Amino acid sequence: MPEPTRDDLQAIVERHLDTWQRHDVPALAGFHSADGVVESPMYGTRRGRIEIEEAYRAFFKSFPDARMDREAILIDPPLKKENGRGACPRPSPILNCRF
Repeated sequence: MPEPTRDDLQAIVERHLDTWQRHDVPALAGFHSADGVVESPMYGTRRGRIEIEEAYRAFFKSFPDARMDREAILIDPPLKKENGRGACPRPSPILNCRF
């Protein structure tokens, strides 16, 4: 498999942000490998795409107004790094809605 180019990684970043903004849980889970592992302070260790999808679903159920605003992207193939800020327009009793 060829290394992703800068344009490939940029397209992935754009798709991921769009998917997050739409709260498309199955598509967000699709960014993870079938045997992926996510460590979450809210949902613990999630193993596999099904558990990861469950965590996304729980997050958006708890924070239905959540959005992600990208502040910067660093792309240096084959790696990419995003810095952003998340927010929820309405107050939350669980978090201050800044993540």
